[in-house]
Amino acid sequence: MTFKTDQLPDYMQRVVIEKAELDDKIAKLAAFVDAHPQGATDISGHELLENQLDVMRMYSKVLGMRLDLFTTTKTEE
Repeated sequence: MTFKTDQLPDYMQRVVIEKAELDDKIAKLAAFVDAHPQGATDISGHELLENQLDVMRMYSKVLGMRLDLFTTTKTEE
């Protein structure tokens, strides 16, 4: 889903930017976790990193749902 952020109210722009930044962080963390499977290195807290990734993905999904709501609401106006 793409938005022209300059045409959105400030609060919607912030959600678009926040989701984009979060999705970038998710991609980086997922790549790190995949490259360092548990037990393959001495990385402590690997399970915590996996939990963090799950929560970040859930948060991204919620932000996506909010963006969908913006689109639906804007179309109905």
